Amino acid sequence: MEKRKKRLSLICGFHYAKLIYRLLLLILATIAYIVSKKQNTDELFKGYEKNYWILGIIWVVYAVEMACRFFPSKVESMGCQKQFKQNYQPTGEDIPKLQSWKKTFAVALVWLMLNGIFGAFYFTDIIDEGILILVSLFYGVCDMICIKRRLSRNHQINGGKILLTTK
Repeated sequence: MEKRKKRLSLICGFHYAKLIYRLLLLILATIAYIVSKKQNTDELFKGYEKNYWILGIIWVVYAVEMACRFFPSKVESMGCQKQFKQNYQPTGEDIPKLQSWKKTFAVALVWLMLNGIFGAFYFTDIIDEGILILVSLFYGVCDMICIKRRLSRNHQINGGKILLTTK
């Protein structure tokens, strides 16, 4: 039986590259943090945080990524492009039923509690700034995983268009 190779779309390839970039940042930062702690230095990441050009490159990558979301793009997922009119396709169906505000509130509450726990740990000196940076890098990796998962599902269901129901 002949196996067909699946070819990645440009969007999927771009998201895999961003996922790998963020994952590498997380791994390298974790290694540097652990080594710094084992060597009992006062530096968070073996002194790399004092090399402003490294932080500058990381900042530029994230800033460009955020700025690009304000403009239509062929390399961003539909979730990042839903605010642009050309990405909507009317279906002629009635307006969809909205979810209960209780579900939204529950998600927001869990999110605030989780971040509140990290904040409480930081302000009681259980964790330091380095752990907060690692947590934010971990959130960035998780965000890319969720985008990839939504991206795959959206492209299979509606061929890359966000369907908009009309009245």
